[in-house]
Amino acid sequence: MTIGNRIAPIRFLVFAAMLILAGVIAVALHAMWNIALLIGFDIATCVFIVSTFPLLNDSPEEIREAAKRKDANREACWQSRSYFVLSF
Repeated sequence: MTIGNRIAPIRFLVFAAMLILAGVIAVALHAMWNIALLIGFDIATCVFIVSTFPLLNDSPEEIREAAKRKDANREACWQSRSYFVLSF
């Protein structure tokens, strides 16, 4: 069982890490926190999009198989979201 099955696909984890890292660096370079957040999001989005380029060479069947292999526990995610929404 890989991290893609337990938590999230690696692309999403790299996105989150880049968002935080770039935001922290921007704040360290004296950007306001809201601008730093935007900078971090932009950089993380660019990295995420570039990370999807290898998928363009795959057939639909290969993409489906990769999605099944990397599927995190979506049922538990939906259950927790439903509980959160219904609690209000």
